[in-house]
Amino acid sequence: MKLTQHHNNGLLMWSETPLTVKFSDLFEVKVGCVAKSKKSAYNAEGVPTITSGEMYNYDPDAEWIRPPNGTFAEVFCRVKTRREPFFYTYKGYEFDGSVLGLIPTEFCQETFRSKKNVVEFLNSQDWLTLGFKSPDGRYQFGQRSLSNVLLNNP
Repeated sequence: MKLTQHHNNGLLMWSETPLTVKFSDLFEVKVGCVAKSKKSAYNAEGVPTITSGEMYNYDPDAEWIRPPNGTFAEVFCRVKTRREPFFYTYKGYEFDGSVLGLIPTEFCQETFRSKKNVVEFLNSQDWLTLGFKSPDGRYQFGQRSLSNVLLNNP
């Protein structure tokens, strides 16, 4: 197996195939809200939010390190996980810091036509070879690294 080195904005990647699509051409990557205390921030009466692929309600009056910012997304990426799929859809909710919200660009919408197609495309990428697997066995996706990664052609 011969790997070719690629780089974009300080991020090094390796792949057997050409990497031609900038992730940032497909999505704007957003970080979700982060509570000082999960116990005090989430309750049964609050606003729906996504946490690691599960729904919770958050209390907008709780103490926040990074407060909810009104950003709603429908495509998400787990930040640190061993569990696949890494990318999934959920219908337009706020999200917390355990996931990244991906806001599709116009180019993304024109290219893939549906969120299901784009999620299948993202989950088909070789994230191990792209350098997203850490020595402890978890895949780690950050806002900057994900924004700068190059992907195979759709």
